[in-house]
Amino acid sequence: MVDWSPSIQALAESLAQRTTEAITALASIHDFVNAFIRNGDLAIAPSTLLESRMTPASRVLRKHMVSCGTVTTLSAALLRSQGHAVKLVHGTYRGSDHAWLEVWDTKWHRWLPFDHMESDRPGDALKPGHRKLAECADWSEIRALLVEAQKRYTPPASQRIQPMQ
Repeated sequence: MVDWSPSIQALAESLAQRTTEAITALASIHDFVNAFIRNGDLAIAPSTLLESRMTPASRVLRKHMVSCGTVTTLSAALLRSQGHAVKLVHGTYRGSDHAWLEVWDTKWHRWLPFDHMESDRPGDALKPGHRKLAECADWSEIRALLVEAQKRYTPPASQRIQPMQ
């Protein structure tokens, strides 16, 4: 689900660098997202992996939700609002489920991977340990894979803490 909400459109316009070069657009968005991450409350934990991928960018922005999935979703929406082609990537990093994006670079005719949570600046190569499991235009395309990944973080009913009565 691509988020074309007015809040995303307005933010993308304010961050726009008036360029068709993906690396320049990504640099502008990277600065905003880094500030967003630093000011976030880190409310999204591995137990909400599915929610972190499926939450629309406008809600991520409004609720200040910070995780690899929400930041990837927000960045993708901003880049798409500026006219850039973007792929969402679900994979692993250092053995844990992780999300990042790839943006099409029209100058070099290639996909540029970028991980806001693990990269210092746009154009950096992904750090060793990233393993791509799936890519998509929208997280809903790989929902079944995400549901399976979520199960790794959800204990069986017999192991859940029961509320006191």
